Amino acid sequence: MPVIKYQFVAFDQKMYHGETGWGAAGLEKGSQVIVLYDPENPAANHPLTSFIFYSFQESD
Repeated sequence: MPVIKYQFVAFDQKMYHGETGWGAAGLEKGSQVIVLYDPENPAANHPLTSFIFYSFQESD
C-alpha cells in the first residue's frame, strides 16, 4: 500500500507532519492536498482526498 507524507501550517503558525496510506493512490510527490485537523490538537489530522456529499430527505 502506498503511503503519503505531508506537512502543513496550522492556525497556531506551527508546522505539523502526518502520513497515511488512505487515499494515497493516484497522488504524486509534490501534490497539494487539503488537510483536516482538530484546531485544539493539530497533531490529530488527516488529508482530505475527496468529498462525499449526502442529501437527506424527510419522510412523511
